[in-house]
Amino acid sequence: MQINGAEIFSRVGDGAARIGVNSAVAGWDDHQLSSQRIRNYSAKPIEVEVRRSFDGHAVFRTSLDPILHDYRTAQFQTTIEAGRTADLRFELLTHQGRNSKQNSVTLERADLAR
Repeated sequence: MQINGAEIFSRVGDGAARIGVNSAVAGWDDHQLSSQRIRNYSAKPIEVEVRRSFDGHAVFRTSLDPILHDYRTAQFQTTIEAGRTADLRFELLTHQGRNSKQNSVTLERADLAR
């Protein structure tokens, strides 16, 4: 929170005072859970590589051994067996306002199997 000042109000007669603080949110985090559903309709296993770019200061979490393609693009890959469907889950935490310290993606490994 950013405090810009305070205003003091008092009631005539009872002497009670109320303080109103003039403040605004200065930094926050956006949290998002996503899933990339991939279906393999072929008779052979397929290799899948997914790249996702994010703006700002982001933390990318997945259980699929992510790597950085560049400073703002996360990449992960997996194999989908023949005739199967896979839900590739990931979590994104984006720092906004004063919580943002850099303009890149940080990778973290997390167990998102549900």
